[in-house]
Amino acid sequence: MKGQVKFLHTADIHYSRDKQEQALQSLNVLARTASQEKVDLIIIAGDLFDRPVNNTASSGFPGLINVIQDLMNIAPVVAITGTPTHDIPGCYEPFKKIKSHHGFTILEAGQDYFLGSEGMVWNGDPIDADRSRLLLFGIPEISKQYFLKDKQLGQAEADEAIKKGMRELLLGLAAIRKQHPDIPCVLVYHGMVAGATLSNNQVMPAGGIQLGKDDLALVGADYYALGHVHKAQQIEGLPAYYSGSAFPVDWGEQDLKCFNIVEIGEDQHE
Repeated sequence: MKGQVKFLHTADIHYSRDKQEQALQSLNVLARTASQEKVDLIIIAGDLFDRPVNNTASSGFPGLINVIQDLMNIAPVVAITGTPTHDIPGCYEPFKKIKSHHGFTILEAGQDYFLGSEGMVWNGDPIDADRSRLLLFGIPEISKQYFLKDKQLGQAEADEAIKKGMRELLLGLAAIRKQHPDIPCVLVYHGMVAGATLSNNQVMPAGGIQLGKDDLALVGADYYALGHVHKAQQIEGLPAYYSGSAFPVDWGEQDLKCFNIVEIGEDQHE
């Protein structure tokens, strides 16, 4: 291991015009904590948005830009897109154009990314092995259509194709992980993991893809930063954690809302 890496893991902010006050308050607390803790990286595991937002004063979008800029002045930010009805295509692109001390990187499925010693995040092979502090993978919420690609299949065949596709994706990441055994690894995933406990009255959408913990374990990550389930928890038997939502999003959510500060590497702990 090449020293410790400290990062902040959050998910499910669900920013919208109607919820802008709660979301901005949560993000400001997150920014203050990230600054106090001197984190090396900030991870957003999907669903930063709740629905499409226009760039207007009434939507609060300028305020969202400001707080994301605050985060990027503290540490590099990496994110994955969440549920397509929440994080619509292209919704994170404006953040990549913000002028700040660090960058905003959208992690794409099947790709490898590295955090460098100077706070840079890049895609592809390590520029310098001694400067690579963390290996990052991202799996955004993936629909069945992603694997079926307009194929006309029966239900049983479609389910089998999806399972095969997910397994091939995870095995591909596992192969990359094995090439860099001395670098701590984080997998960021937005979706349902079997065995997770849902918040009160939270209803998972029909037709979603569910991963088993054995599937995730194939990758061999040191930490799995999860999003989608609004209740903070660990998946039993894995260093896999849902950070939970930043504030009560769905009616009936009564669990404590939070985010995770994590250190991995030498003498790693959470």
